[in-house]
Formats: sequence, C-alpha cells, structure tokens
Amino acid sequence: MTNGPPWGFTSSGFVAKPLAAIIADLQQQIWSTIDDSLDLSPQTPDGQLLLVVANELAATWAQVATAANQYDREQVEGAGLDNIGEITGTPRESQSYTQAFCTCALDAGSAPYGARSLVASIAGFPALTFSNPNAVAATDISGGSATVLFESTTIGATAVPAPGTLTAISAPVTGWTAITNPPPGYFVLGSNEELDPAYLDRQAQEIAAEGSCTPAGTAAQLIALGAAQQPPVTLTVVVVENTTPYQQTVQGVSLQAHSYCVVINAVDDSLGWSSSPAGLQAIGQTLWSNRPSGIAMVGTTSVTIEDPQLGQQTVYFTIPTAEPLFVTATVVVRPAYTGSFADLAEAIQEALVAAAAAPTLASGVQPTGQLLPGSVITASQLLAVILSVPGVFDVYGPAGPGSAVAFDTHSSPTQTSPLPATPLVSVVLTISAGTAATNIVLTQGAGP
Repeated sequence: MTNGPPWGFTSSGFVAKPLAAIIADLQQQIWSTIDDSLDLSPQTPDGQLLLVVANELAATWAQVATAANQYDREQVEGAGLDNIGEITGTPRESQSYTQAFCTCALDAGSAPYGARSLVASIAGFPALTFSNPNAVAATDISGGSATVLFESTTIGATAVPAPGTLTAISAPVTGWTAITNPPPGYFVLGSNEELDPAYLDRQAQEIAAEGSCTPAGTAAQLIALGAAQQPPVTLTVVVVENTTPYQQTVQGVSLQAHSYCVVINAVDDSLGWSSSPAGLQAIGQTLWSNRPSGIAMVGTTSVTIEDPQLGQQTVYFTIPTAEPLFVTATVVVRPAYTGSFADLAEAIQEALVAAAAAPTLASGVQPTGQLLPGSVITASQLLAVILSVPGVFDVYGPAGPGSAVAFDTHSSPTQTSPLPATPLVSVVLTISAGTAATNIVLTQGAGP
C-alpha cells in the first residue's frame, strides 16, 4: 500500500482507515498487479465493483475501531461504559426511590406493621405517595413513636417532601395515627438511571477516590461514610497536609514535617452519630484504611482501631466546635408571589441551611453558601442563596437598598465585609435547621 497517514494502532490511539484511502489503495494494487490501463472510475463496472469491496472494508475498519476503543471510557458509550464499570468496580447507578425518614405515631400492641402497609402522601398532593419498604416490629417502637423509612411508590427522580409535609395517611391502618417528616437530612432524592456523561465522570472520580489516598480521596471516603448512615449524615471534610521536611503552618494549622490533618464537621447529624462511640470508631477506621504512606496524622481527637496485621493503632483527626452564624437582611417580595412573607422567610432559612451543608463538588469547587471549617464568609455568598429562592425580588442590608447583607457570630450582626476565616481546627461557623428561625432574621422591604 502507499505511504500516508498511519492507520490502525498508533501512539495516539486507534485510527480507522477512511473510505477514500481504502479506495485509493485498492486502485493502486489493481493497477500494479493486473493492468495499469484499467478504467476504475465510479461509472465503470470495475469501478463499481471496487467501491462495493471498499465499503465492506470500511465497515470492517469501523468495527475494529469500536473493539479497540472498548476500554477507553472517552471513546465508548452505553454497554461499553458498563463493561469498563464492571472491571473497575463502578457499576452504573440504576433508578432509585426518593426516601424519607419519618416520625410515626404507632401502637406497639398492633405491631408488626408489614412492609408497604403504611402508605402516606404529601399534604395537598394525594398522588405523591410514600410507603414503608421494611416491616416495623414492636421493638422498633418506643413510647408510641418510631422513626420509619418511607420511600416513594414511584421510582426515579420525584418531588422531595419539604419538612412537615409528608403528613397525610392515605390508607388507615390500625394503630397508626400520625406521620411527619423532619427537617432536611432525613431524605435521599431518587434518581433516574445514570446517563453516560455523568457515569463517565463518576468512574474516573471513584477510581481517584479509592486508589490514591490523596486529600480529595480521603475526603470522598468520609463523605460517603456519612451518607451511608440511616438517617444520612452530611459531613464536610477539609484535609490539609505538609509533605515538606520542614514545619509549616497551613490554613492556620501548625503541621510538623510530613504530616496531615483531617478536619471533619457534621453539618446535619440530628442523632449525633458523628460524636457517638460507634461514629468515631467508623471515622477512625475509614481514615486508617485510606491513609497515605509515610505521612503522620495529627489532630485533637484520637480513636484506637484494630488493624488485622499491626494490632491496635491510634488515629488522629479534628472535630471543630460549631458556632452559629447570625444573618440579618431585608427582603423585597416579588409582586407575583402569592404566599405569605412568613412562608417566604421560612423558605429562605431552609435554603441557607441546605447551602451551608452542601457537599463539596467533585471538582473541588466550594458550592455557593457552603460553610467549611476555616472558610471565609462573604455577603455575596449569602446574597446569592437568598436571591435563588422563588418569590424574592431584592435583598439588602442595614444600610438600605444596594447595601450588603449583615452577618456575624453574635445576635446583632453588623458585619458586611468578608468575615475572616476562623481557625481551621477550633471553630466552624454553621447555619443549622434547629436555630435557623432565630439566627436568620428577615424583614419585609417595600415592594417595587
């Protein structure tokens, strides 16, 4: 064949031979081996026969390219990505149900309550129903109350019940008199089957998280540990390290040579799992399993874990003290908004709580409004969250329209410029569901 661009397996990947090159090479072979005077133009029978053969060869090249790229996640889709996921241990996420942990008034004498026997709906929306996937035994009930997992009867991405709205009993059951769903953190949003673009990114991220023992990988494992609890616990994790042979201060943390510090903050942990003996043990075991080699742990909290080869080992990390952040703002309501200002204020408070507890993105970018240990608090971050709430037309601070939102660590905030970062290992500013109504003070401003 003639010299030209490389086809097949090359240093930059597999390159399929194009149809034009196949035709040109076939023509040269025929002319050199049979008769150089043959007319192989497309209008002739010989030329048409050559084109038939060339098309079949081009199809074969395409099939070989597909086979060659089966293990390149940037080149395949669908079943090809699934094959890679099976090899790396990262299966595609299938459809899932929206789940919510609810508080139910149940009579222990009428137990057990069978799986799917308790059916409830969101108040005002009888079609949005949830039921218990697991049976509820008498031992699960204490003082006439039990925390019960409910999941949507429709699989896939569905509406998430706002706190206190999953209250309507759809079908009466003896012994069941009431149901309600607590604040955020008690639900898991259902999802549709994972599409290729998201699946491709997650494959790469999970391999990095599981295999590298990097700060990002350690944080990912701890966040996954919290999310796996029932009810799920939202953790924010900051990992600072000093890989140099000299003592360094990193984000206000004094680190000896070749050491690192993991700062863990539970922003949504109503049952106190992260501070319980079992929670601390689970955190310590996760840190030990994902520790980098040749670098020491430092921190203000220590737990002892059992290594199967090395015996008892001490793991160090830091849990900062939570300090509430107070926010004051004037909110102008959109003319088309039909709800009450109290409802809008509550929605704003919930949005700020959710933003403060948002997990760090896989890219490492801090989401708008997230409060991390050692992070700087700015008015623009709080303003962006408030403006994202439907019904809000404008927001301003104590100096009037156009001024910044006021915030601080005391109940009469006046701070409008960025609040300097708190010491990473001692204090973390929080906006929690339990204190949002008193710590976030909103007044209604004059409309447009």
